[in-house]
Amino acid sequence: MKVKCPEFCGAVIAQVADEIGGTAATSYLPPNYSGRCAVLSQSSFETIAILPNGLEAFRVAAYAITPDGGFGSVEIQPSLGCETHKTFMDWFG
Repeated sequence: MKVKCPEFCGAVIAQVADEIGGTAATSYLPPNYSGRCAVLSQSSFETIAILPNGLEAFRVAAYAITPDGGFGSVEIQPSLGCETHKTFMDWFG
């Protein structure tokens, strides 16, 4: 389950060149947020992973938008859900 943060409009944290898809990872984490984070596919709203913190979520999101990652554009949201992975390497591996 994700938590809505209407007071924060989001920030692009990674982007792929237009020539290879132009996908982007957008963070909707409020300033100073330190809890669990969900990485979600923007096209299917599928949860890609729930991670313990923003740093690991940024790592997953940055890879997920690449052609090798294959998820297209993604977003990072605060989450109340249970962690699915502890680190990027846990998710990747």
